[in-house]
Amino acid sequence: MDTTYLKSFALGAVSGMRSLMAPVFTNEILKSHHTRRLMHSPFKVLAEGKLSPFLKTAALGELVVDKLPDIPDRIEPALLAGRAALGALSGAAFCAMENKNMAIGAATGAAGAIAAAYLFLYLRKKAGSEFKINDTVVGIAEDLMTIGSGLGLIKAAK
Repeated sequence: MDTTYLKSFALGAVSGMRSLMAPVFTNEILKSHHTRRLMHSPFKVLAEGKLSPFLKTAALGELVVDKLPDIPDRIEPALLAGRAALGALSGAAFCAMENKNMAIGAATGAAGAIAAAYLFLYLRKKAGSEFKINDTVVGIAEDLMTIGSGLGLIKAAK
C-alpha cells in the first residue's frame, strides 16, 4: 500500500503543531534521499541541506516563542495561512521525492497543517481549562509530540 499522501498529510500536521518543524524534518528526509529527481526539482535547496542550520535555528526559536503569554492563537488567519503554506511545501517536497503528484502532496500537507492547528489548539486549551495544567507544560508536551512525530516520519521514509 502506498502511503505517500498519508505521510504528506502527517508532515503537514507537524506544521500545524509547530510551523517550522515540518520544513526541518522534510529537509532531513530529502537530504537522505539525494536523488537526481530532487536535484532537478523546485526542492533542490532542501535536498542539498544548505538551509539546515537556518531551519533548525528558526524552529528552536519557535519552540521558545510559543511559550510566551501574548502569542496569538495559531488559528489566526495569517498564522494559519503560514502553517498551511509550510505544510503544503513539505507535502509537495515529499511527493517530489517519491515521484508522486506534488499538487496532491501540497493539498494533503496543507490539510494536515490546518487540521492539526485546530486540533492541538483545542487540546491545549482544554488541558488548561479542564485539567488546570499550566500552558507551558502543555506546550512542552506538544513540542515533544511534534519532535517524536517528525522523527517517526524520518524513520518511515527510509
